[in-house]
Amino acid sequence: MDISDDGHVMGLLETALVIGLLAALLVRWPRIPLFGRFPGNVVIKGRKFRLYLPLGLCLVASLIITWLFNLQLAR
Repeated sequence: MDISDDGHVMGLLETALVIGLLAALLVRWPRIPLFGRFPGNVVIKGRKFRLYLPLGLCLVASLIITWLFNLQLAR
């Protein structure tokens, strides 16, 4: 079986490419105003440290990625 015949493999490759491009964008532009403060993000500040847990952003990103995968599988 040739992998180029499988549409799911190509869909996964396309999705991986999009995720890679988004990651590269976030590295080049770290302070995107849209992603700054989601409800559910937790910030714990101490004297010598700051802990940032982006739970709200992870939830939104998970929903978007799930939606994209479902679009790919529906084709």
